Amino acid sequence: MYLWYRANYDLLGDYLSSVDWLSMISNNLSADQSWHVFLAILKNAVDCFVPKAARYYRREVKPRYPRTLRKCATTKRKLWKRLKKQPYDTVLRERYRRCVYRWRKLLADSQTIFEENLITANNTGAFYRYVNRRITNHSSVGVIVDHNGAHLSDNALKANAFNNFFVSVGTPDNNVIPECHEDTLLTSILEYIVVDAADVMSSIDKLKSNCSSGPDGLPPILFKRLKHCLCYPLALLYNQMLSVGYVPRDWLAAHIIPVHKKGITSDVSNYRPISLTCVMSKILERIIVGRIADHFHNNNILYPAQHGFVKHRSTTTNLLESYNDWSISIQSREQISIPLLHTDVSVRACTSCRPFLITSKSCWILLLSTVSYRKHLF
Repeated sequence: MYLWYRANYDLLGDYLSSVDWLSMISNNLSADQSWHVFLAILKNAVDCFVPKAARYYRREVKPRYPRTLRKCATTKRKLWKRLKKQPYDTVLRERYRRCVYRWRKLLADSQTIFEENLITANNTGAFYRYVNRRITNHSSVGVIVDHNGAHLSDNALKANAFNNFFVSVGTPDNNVIPECHEDTLLTSILEYIVVDAADVMSSIDKLKSNCSSGPDGLPPILFKRLKHCLCYPLALLYNQMLSVGYVPRDWLAAHIIPVHKKGITSDVSNYRPISLTCVMSKILERIIVGRIADHFHNNNILYPAQHGFVKHRSTTTNLLESYNDWSISIQSREQISIPLLHTDVSVRACTSCRPFLITSKSCWILLLSTVSYRKHLF
């Protein structure tokens, strides 16, 4: 396991800056060879300048208790040691029992004072961090009950149970492109994408440093600390991949982590999957999404009622716009009908905006262009 926060990024950057990336791309004509050579150079640099941990130990931060509570805890430990040596001493046992009761009361009072100070401090961030630590389950997935009622404790069996459930709730692509019955005047056509170093650096800046790595084992902090050294070779690689439609094998895989939502923890339906993909694929995806979004905006392809997958819009803006329309209709004494589609904002934007893509004729252009672009690219 690499210690990324202890890496020598200065020497790592000097090593990567000394590589002639243009010659590397020129000497490897195929995108597959260029990708594997780039990955080998990057991982060799990581092995040289990033230290490894022999074993991972999670450091537990002990709370700082008041002095009275610490003295009571010390007295309790001493009495317990004496009681183990003299188990039939009733006087000593009674002293130990009174000390335990006093220690519990002091601990409860200390916790009460801490929570009262947290509330009166008016620090929203500290309050929610404390609440999340108390209600979040940091332990691993326990025993799972499958659809047959069998209790699964083996990790492989639990992984298969989660995999079968996540596959059953997913909607596979039928590879059918819908027909568009409405003509839209396009001022430009998005036939290809050219990636430059500035696009790569802008995409790297939007990454979160504390996110986990994907199947390739390279975390976002590596690219954020070395963005000035990696933006140019990544731009060369992305252009070569896009020109021939090559996708690395690691980008097609992901680490799926089940996260508990609500209900009992033994039911797989109470979990949602989180996919950890490769960081370099996220960088390219962000660039492509930005180009497609600009193309839709410049050609007025998006329907005005589209709130999902649109910048500066969300389910909150959808609710505010709907509330404004309802208020105007009520003031003008017009009859209105409120469908469930607009009022159900408890789901995510990706779920609530999906019917808009189906019911609106103008949004067929969005779906058609996206599917056609994916087929042209990959």
